[in-house]
Amino acid sequence: MLTFDTQLACPMIYISGFFRLFSLFLALLLTGNMGAVMGQDTLRNQDLEEITVVATRLPTNLWSSARSIHREDLSETNHGNPHIAVDEALLYSPGVFALNPLNFAQDIRLSIRGFGSRSAFGIRGVKVLVDGIPATTPDGQTQLDHLDMQHMATMEIMNGAAAGLYGNASGGTLHLRRKVPEKDVVHFAFKGGAYGYVRPSLRLAKVMDKYTIDFSALHQRIDGYRMHARANSTNLTGSVTRQIRDGNLTFQLNYLDAPEAQDPGGINFEQVLSDRRSARMRNEDFGAGEAVRRGAASISYNQEFDQKHTIDAKAYLIYRDFANFLPFEEGGAVAFERAFGGLQMKYSLQSSRYRLLAGLDVESQSDDRRRNDNLMGRRGDLVFDQKERFTTTALYLLQELSLTSSLKVDLTGRLDLLSTEAEDKFLLNGDQSGEISWQHFSPSIGINQILGGAGHLFARFAHSFETPALSELSNNPTGTGGFNQELLPQLANHFEVGGKGFIARNWAYNISVFHIDLKQELVPFEIGDFPGRTFYRNAGRSRRNGLEASLTKAVSSMVKLQAAYTFSNFKYNDFEIDGRQLENNRLPGIPQHFGSLGVMYGDEMGWYGSLDTRYTGLIYLNDANTMTDDKYLLLHSRLGYRFVWGKGRCDIHGGLRNTTGTRYNDNIRINAFGGRFFEPAPLQFFFFGAECMI
Repeated sequence: MLTFDTQLACPMIYISGFFRLFSLFLALLLTGNMGAVMGQDTLRNQDLEEITVVATRLPTNLWSSARSIHREDLSETNHGNPHIAVDEALLYSPGVFALNPLNFAQDIRLSIRGFGSRSAFGIRGVKVLVDGIPATTPDGQTQLDHLDMQHMATMEIMNGAAAGLYGNASGGTLHLRRKVPEKDVVHFAFKGGAYGYVRPSLRLAKVMDKYTIDFSALHQRIDGYRMHARANSTNLTGSVTRQIRDGNLTFQLNYLDAPEAQDPGGINFEQVLSDRRSARMRNEDFGAGEAVRRGAASISYNQEFDQKHTIDAKAYLIYRDFANFLPFEEGGAVAFERAFGGLQMKYSLQSSRYRLLAGLDVESQSDDRRRNDNLMGRRGDLVFDQKERFTTTALYLLQELSLTSSLKVDLTGRLDLLSTEAEDKFLLNGDQSGEISWQHFSPSIGINQILGGAGHLFARFAHSFETPALSELSNNPTGTGGFNQELLPQLANHFEVGGKGFIARNWAYNISVFHIDLKQELVPFEIGDFPGRTFYRNAGRSRRNGLEASLTKAVSSMVKLQAAYTFSNFKYNDFEIDGRQLENNRLPGIPQHFGSLGVMYGDEMGWYGSLDTRYTGLIYLNDANTMTDDKYLLLHSRLGYRFVWGKGRCDIHGGLRNTTGTRYNDNIRINAFGGRFFEPAPLQFFFFGAECMI
């Protein structure tokens, strides 16, 4: 029996770096009043559109928040899309890079400022919440296979460290909220498209005096662009909301059945050239893919007292039954039963110049993980049997003070107590059971200053941490049970300054520059004995410098222009592999330059559509920087028509993603063994849809 404890104190704040950044903020602050002198026609700050965001846990005005937050009204920007995955809504979210929307066995991979780019599957390092309920497990993993994007109303992305609010693996956050029915709804929809894509759905809602009942169902099936890429799933969601005085009580259920999601695997460059639609032969031979069943239940309660005091409580339980086959024999048939749940309680106090948020988060995760030999797609002898636990208890406090009518400061602190445990049940090679515990404090400070015109200037220092996930700890390169004892949590200090607001009333802008120092960055790799399984190791140090900018212009009530750009200069400071120093090498998986530019047209009724371009720069594929994926430019187009039919409203639409037929890769596998980095994307993907609501 092996037991060890690790204490993680908050690392020393980089005083000099913070003061350099703060000095820049003060310099901009002193010149900020020039806006009032340079243009008397500039929109006054009090005329800024009030947009409330909830990603900060304490609802706040988007413009006065000292954080970089991007908000999308999805009923407008994501309407008429195929709704295959969340990436369709992310085109104009600076700092957010998405891969892998079409490999349903691996799930979509998102990264924010590089956090999440190392994920072998799904999302890592980014906290995801749907209707306020975490989709992210306590150990920091997220799969969004249960997500129904068609019925999502808003999306908020908070770039930068959010550990002071959300704890472990919060290098950024993604918040999605469903449309809340305001009247009775009967909604039918059907979407279809290339490569066998079929997606029928139904939504029913009943709004009564004190109750709202909401139910939705969808089935999705696709054969896939590549061979061995078929997937299908059925998703059911229901909720009941009880209106109470100055608050509400909501109970929600979700069930997902995804019995098949094949994995075509990564292929090398020669195979891409010869047949980009082909699968890796071993993936076909070993039946690589997964099957998932997921159930979730949650209850939420909030109550407002005399417009100053609010309490909010949530409890949730999520169960996931997972089985997959990897493309190798020894231990290649993996299965686990996961249950995780939690309790969140928070209290907020609001006055004219001071706001306070105090909260408690308690979460627990239990994985019963087993590995059998993979006998060409059949489950063989048991070679690994382990029960793994991850628990966290946290207290956090946010204070926001308006020092003057134009200057606001917020202070955040969170203490996390975390523990993991492995109970080895496969004792033929000895008992590898063990425990690890961590304690971590995450501080954050932000300043927001109203400029003389219609703008805000903000600065922030924050700290984040990310523990290895249970699957990363149990993927031990030694091939034994227990945890990989050499893995350490990743630590980061974030510095940021930025500005946001309006120029000449109808130009909305948001720009920020940031610097992040990281220690012990968790990096994925593969080894020849287990091709297709991802292991992890710690890099010594790395640094991330970047710029994010977005611009939106309402040309008229029917035409809107959008643009977003991200510059990411992410490099290793100190990282040695097999005696080779990789100092100044770029982090793989993230392009240095990427951005979008597009135009959207439409009104409440009649024709609507959009043209969207997406540029992605060169991407390094391995830590050694010896392999790259070429830059590319994509064009997506869609067109639809809304009309009245009887007592209802209908919509027909269609589109062509990758309109110009660009050759690019839908996903890359970082540090893949044997050069199997590439998962080619469709040359074109056409789609169509029809929906009616009465």
